[in-house]
Amino acid sequence: MRGGCFVSVPEELAGKKAIINPQMQGNKSFQSAFLIGMHINDIKSLHRARIRQYEKFVNNYDWKCIEFPTTQQNIKTFESRNAEKMFAVNVFGFDDRGKLNIKYQSMHIRDKKRKIVNLLYVQTCANNPGHFMYINGIEKLRF
Repeated sequence: MRGGCFVSVPEELAGKKAIINPQMQGNKSFQSAFLIGMHINDIKSLHRARIRQYEKFVNNYDWKCIEFPTTQQNIKTFESRNAEKMFAVNVFGFDDRGKLNIKYQSMHIRDKKRKIVNLLYVQTCANNPGHFMYINGIEKLRF
């Protein structure tokens, strides 16, 4: 798992209105999707996928431990380095059969004081980095 490039919302999920796909170029899709998840209620715009609105929150977190494109180990380290921010990141993705399942589960998932940030990881080609998206309605996605 290495997230970076832009990918469209998968067809089977697009109509569920449960995914916010960061409108961005480059390899920082984890950062963009994470910031949307953490600060979605701080943005009043209807265009919540526009990442420019979230730039003011970038310096609230320690990103030095993250490589872009982002790996699963980077996410674990990022959670540890930002422990005082009280969040937990979960990453969902598709398996070889096209079934949606969990790819990474935070060790802090059971801590009720933490904000849960659920992300979707989509990779279109095995050799290319995938793309992270924010799951705005996990309950709308049936596994």
